[in-house]
Amino acid sequence: MYNVCIVCIGIYSELNELYNELEQINLQVKYSSDMFYNTSDDENLVNYTNAISIFQHLKNSKITGIILNNLGNTHQRYNNRFVLI
Repeated sequence: MYNVCIVCIGIYSELNELYNELEQINLQVKYSSDMFYNTSDDENLVNYTNAISIFQHLKNSKITGIILNNLGNTHQRYNNRFVLI
């Protein structure tokens, strides 16, 4: 019975790691999808800001950089809209 408990702990640990990895993949797909950002610039700014805090917490610098770039592009487009008027 003692060996079973050690195996259960190992399996739980592996499942927990797998869950965390799948959760990160799910977030990456969610925040990189065009459908997620196919809204107004105002909504995009909120979505990007939320996504940045999530991926900074997960220490995923690659996705954080992509989102920061997209955030900058949205600000640029937002500011240009008022200049053109």
